[in-house]
Amino acid sequence: MWKTAIRLIALIAASVASTAANAQPACSTPNDNSCAAYTGCIEKNCRCDSTASKYVVQFGFKYCQRFAAEMRFSGAGQSWRDKTLRCLRDEIAKSYVQNSQPCNCAKIQADAIASHNKCYTIAPSFCSLNDSDIKVVARIVDIGDALALGRPGFIETAKTLVVCHTQVGVTRGAQIAGVFLLETLDEGREMARNYVIQVAEEGRIYAIAKGLPQVAKKFEELRDSLKPVLP
Repeated sequence: MWKTAIRLIALIAASVASTAANAQPACSTPNDNSCAAYTGCIEKNCRCDSTASKYVVQFGFKYCQRFAAEMRFSGAGQSWRDKTLRCLRDEIAKSYVQNSQPCNCAKIQADAIASHNKCYTIAPSFCSLNDSDIKVVARIVDIGDALALGRPGFIETAKTLVVCHTQVGVTRGAQIAGVFLLETLDEGREMARNYVIQVAEEGRIYAIAKGLPQVAKKFEELRDSLKPVLP
């Protein structure tokens, strides 16, 4: 009996040791704008770029680097940028730890996309930026990459713009939405028009769901104004 109990304890200990050995360590997330967690930790261990869910390298790492290198932000814009980069990196690193046994790249990607509204609008908020900084943000992300995120990406952008209406008032919120989407549209391609119209429509839907009819009306007007004028 004692020998059986000892063998059972040994098996349990071996199983725990094996699990610990196979567990993915948490990504190092220093208090700076380092983008290393995306490639040196998450992608290194999960190889998401070889799956259908390529966010880690194709979007997360790419735009972490691009935002970090952007020199056109004002002082307030830089503070927002630095906070947001750290937040987005920490959120995807948290999802990686929760979804790495085995690696679930689809869930990591979904969580990363869903963190954008939160990371953009916690203080200092995107909604507090001036128009020049908002235009810089709009210009950084390529339309093709924004479209590749699909409806989840449209929704997160729309949520951020709706939140601005609640943080800084309907008038300024509508101005921010207009500046951001019109600057995006200024890329001049039809895919840009499709993107901004879809974001405006998602903003209308989200505002209705949040019980904000006045905000929903603003997004409806913005959506209609973005549609091409037919001869």
